[in-house]
Amino acid sequence: MKYLRLNEKSFDFLYDDVHEILKTDILISEKDYLEFFEKQGTNKQFRKRENPQLGGGLFGYVEEFIPEFVEQPKSELESVKEQLKEMQIAFSELTKLVNSK
Repeated sequence: MKYLRLNEKSFDFLYDDVHEILKTDILISEKDYLEFFEKQGTNKQFRKRENPQLGGGLFGYVEEFIPEFVEQPKSELESVKEQLKEMQIAFSELTKLVNSK
């Protein structure tokens, strides 16, 4: 049998033949379990619901969401690469100017 364990901010799946099942763990159906991994296989992301819907099966406790991607600041190396590229373009244009005379 498969169970869901809710942690503070996340969740885990447990298997009664592998893990110690606690009274607080939630039995989930095979159908919900398979549907979860089917959706996850298509790059769907899930998180623990803030307000669980008791008795709603697995999807009463977890929900699909689209993660927000935060743009990371450029590293020093990336900045130097951009500067080098700009200098190469400027040098190329200067060379063309000098050679055209």
